[in-house]
Amino acid sequence: MDDRSKYWRLNQINTLGRCQSWENQEAKDFIDRQIYGVGNEQEIVQQLWQLYQGGDYPLAEVCLRCVISHYMELVCSQIAEQYGEKHDFTQEELLILVLEHCRGGETSLTQRILQTFDPEKSSLAAWTKKLIKTSKEVKRFLLEHGIDQTSDWRLLKETNGRRLQYILTDYHHLSKTEIKQFMALITSYQTVYLAQVQAHRAQINQRRKQEGRGHITAPYLDPTTKQLQAMAQQLLPRQLEPEEVREQLKNLAGLIREFKQHQARGLATQALGRRESILPAVVAEEDDELSLLRKYFREQ
Repeated sequence: MDDRSKYWRLNQINTLGRCQSWENQEAKDFIDRQIYGVGNEQEIVQQLWQLYQGGDYPLAEVCLRCVISHYMELVCSQIAEQYGEKHDFTQEELLILVLEHCRGGETSLTQRILQTFDPEKSSLAAWTKKLIKTSKEVKRFLLEHGIDQTSDWRLLKETNGRRLQYILTDYHHLSKTEIKQFMALITSYQTVYLAQVQAHRAQINQRRKQEGRGHITAPYLDPTTKQLQAMAQQLLPRQLEPEEVREQLKNLAGLIREFKQHQARGLATQALGRRESILPAVVAEEDDELSLLRKYFREQ
């Protein structure tokens, strides 16, 4: 198949809930006419984007939607190849979550990609991959299948004291002493590690804003030895070495992750029950700054 066909072949979810590909002859003619002689994918996407932004070429949007659906298929294939066999799901199940549905409906992921894409900051392929992996629907689906890609450090950042108290008390049924120690641990994590990371990130983003650049979304890196030592000081009179603090933080993150997976399985069961009772035979339609951060942590 001609590789250029990804600009005029649209992958969609049909009325039966299956992935189907449609060829758009007008889009093919548009590519042959407007993008003649351009062979580089990045240049083709750039020209299509410029035509789309101009508003005078509606077929440019059609071509962009086609190539986005092609990128979506690749990303879902990669995720399924990495996790599908072990966690019992297929590429098609992921595609239902991300591809446009032929009947339309709510704002699709494709539309969100087109609304937020900035060619100065990312390639269309990379932006599509990012929005798929950060999609609430995809993250929920993966979590339901036992895959939580959130790092331990971000997981701890996202869990407030009240929620942690509930997880440790009502779900894990820990002793009062254990709960007290874990609550003190997350407080030290927030006041030392989290405060430093967010302050430094704010400095970087302020500078980027002055330069007319976007915010960074770099991951939360491992705490440094210096940060772990500072946390250990806050946990006195308990005598803990830095590596013991790290290990206890990871243990706490594991308890939170276990609760999240349990919660996701419960939601999935409820959703399955609703689908079976309402439509048992029909599939329902659903709609770097990184180096600077690493350098900063090494210096701590």
